[in-house]
Amino acid sequence: MVTVYLSKSDVTVIAAVRDLESISTKALSSLPKAKNSSLITVKIDSSLEQDAIAAVRTLESEHSISKIDVVIANAGTSASLGPVASITAEQVLDNVTVNSLGSILHTSKYFLQYVDMTNLNIQ
Repeated sequence: MVTVYLSKSDVTVIAAVRDLESISTKALSSLPKAKNSSLITVKIDSSLEQDAIAAVRTLESEHSISKIDVVIANAGTSASLGPVASITAEQVLDNVTVNSLGSILHTSKYFLQYVDMTNLNIQ
């Protein structure tokens, strides 16, 4: 999705990543960008609500972001692969925290305030 949006002119893409120093995060900066388009990366570990708060503050203070047109919340993890008998309650809770609370609640609570809801075309 980052590549698709960066290929459009006059777009700022905000990529929320778990690790700002990872190889895959650093590779994002080398993606081709259309005219007047840019990429901002912020750290959000979806299991940590304070990461979403910090990311919003960074976007406001360092990048003057006051409006977001599209939010794609797709964080996910599956740390508890294997037979059900070997999965602990803690592993299940970690998955629920990242896949549900993090992606839906934290993103919605802190980022959707920047989305203009008046012209939504939800399909």
